[in-house]
Amino acid sequence: MRNLDYTFKTNINSHDREKGDSFFHKDNLFIVVEGLGGDYRGETAREHAFRIIPEAFFRHLSENRSPADAIIFALEEANRDIVEESVRLGEKMAASVSVVFIQDRIMYFSHLGDSRIYSFQGGELNQLTRDHTLKEEDPFAEKKFDDPRALRALTQGLGIHEKPSISVKKYPLHEKGLILMTTEGLTEKISNREIYRLSRKIKNPGKLANSFIDLSRRKGGNGNITIAIVKFGGLSRGLRNVILTYSAFFLIIAIIGGYILEYGRRGSDGEKRETLKTAQENTPPVEEKKVVKRAEVPQPVKKRDKKQATSPIKEETMDRSGIKKITEEPGPKLFDKIYALIGDWKSAWEKTAGKNGDLESYISFYSRDFHENRLDREGWKLDKARKGGRKDWIRIDISDIKITGPTDDNQIEVRFSQDYRSSNFSVKSEKLLLLRKEGEDWKIVSERSY
Repeated sequence: MRNLDYTFKTNINSHDREKGDSFFHKDNLFIVVEGLGGDYRGETAREHAFRIIPEAFFRHLSENRSPADAIIFALEEANRDIVEESVRLGEKMAASVSVVFIQDRIMYFSHLGDSRIYSFQGGELNQLTRDHTLKEEDPFAEKKFDDPRALRALTQGLGIHEKPSISVKKYPLHEKGLILMTTEGLTEKISNREIYRLSRKIKNPGKLANSFIDLSRRKGGNGNITIAIVKFGGLSRGLRNVILTYSAFFLIIAIIGGYILEYGRRGSDGEKRETLKTAQENTPPVEEKKVVKRAEVPQPVKKRDKKQATSPIKEETMDRSGIKKITEEPGPKLFDKIYALIGDWKSAWEKTAGKNGDLESYISFYSRDFHENRLDREGWKLDKARKGGRKDWIRIDISDIKITGPTDDNQIEVRFSQDYRSSNFSVKSEKLLLLRKEGEDWKIVSERSY
């Protein structure tokens, strides 16, 4: 997969000025390693990881052609080397690592520790890894330990066990999107909801990485942060540079060509003016003829038709869909109807999960004039079918419902807080629905999260 753009950012706190970069990239292989601090020689573990993993990965890949096996082999080699060095020095060494390799629109990935990997595509953020920490793997850890540092203790990582449990997963990259690899320094302060919001808002990988770091610092984060962002599905960095080079070349040619044409035109015009001046000097004067203008004849003014002037023009007020505006009085009865509709819409959305999800019941709540994010009603349905087909379940909680309206053309705004959870994605957001009366029913004409 050649159409990749990427950026790496490492932000180091004031106490670790000697710390090196925690990322590596070569031929669609991306690695992020964060050495453990405190009593651990994390920097030594990091250096060994970067020396061993790339060499072992490409050597094994060339022999066996299996990216998954190559990742496992490389991580085992790096772990063995770090454990042996730890024994030789008589000191503890450990590191958290995440590895991504992209081939033919398939991402192969693995991790050990609390370095995370996310995917953002199709408007969805998916956390693809689960932290190897006591907090994540022991359901009773919070009751056992009062110290938050104990909860973040790693259960897996390079150098922690002689034979770590390593698994490799595959993830399809079927649309334009981003891969985010980050160390614990970022996710300690920034929630998945904030990662989703910024990923949706900022398209440039470099600006997005800086925004993540700035937000973490504003929220009190003072640890080391490493972020790798890989953008796929667009123009590759090399192709984009080629296009820019050729564009600059043709622009220069166009400027030079324009200058030559303008210079030639001015020279030609000068010659024409000189020739015309010579001809005028040699031409005898011509006696002017007087031109007599014909008197203008006033046109008769048509009398205004009294019937036409006094007859009112009858108009029937309609909205764009051709539906007559019939105002419905606000009140408890109407609001109860809207509350019931929102509850039924939520239930229908939850039933869209799975390959056999019920899309027809869900889309029946939407107007045929529905438009949102460049999607019409049918596009919205297909988008929900694609996303819901990848989910095992969907659960939605709605609270703080506020209803405004109806307006003169029978439209109502409904605002509420939404807690969306599914088998592969969760986010909390504020939602705005715009409803319109169509016949006897209220339909959604616009839907927006913010």
